[in-house]
Amino acid sequence: MRILFLDFDGVWIIRKIVNNECAERIRMLILEKDLKIIISSNWRMDRDKDKAINMISQYIIRDRVLGAIEISNKNRSEQIASFLENISYSSMLILDDNIVEGYEGFSVITNPDEGFTCEDYKQAVEILNEQGE
Repeated sequence: MRILFLDFDGVWIIRKIVNNECAERIRMLILEKDLKIIISSNWRMDRDKDKAINMISQYIIRDRVLGAIEISNKNRSEQIASFLENISYSSMLILDDNIVEGYEGFSVITNPDEGFTCEDYKQAVEILNEQGE
């Protein structure tokens, strides 16, 4: 299973507005690379988790959300590590506008003012291709 840890703000929601071009690029990446989504955004804390899933369904793709990282006082790296302990996966990608320490080789760090660009898409494909199927 190939997994995508997906942040919202600064990746496909720019200045509190959904950027449809960024959302479409993410959708294309998910389909091309057969990714399952794990919500890693603070949206899972600030809003109801179901609302976050509905946002993904509405703007990106339906039926690909596997879950969300736990809400805790741990940092994002620790939350991802905890999630990974409980699943079997073949490759992973993190889309975030902040560095996730320890996972730099698996991450595409977006510019929060631009979101997920064409260049970011190419980098994401390279990261996933390096990990194989």
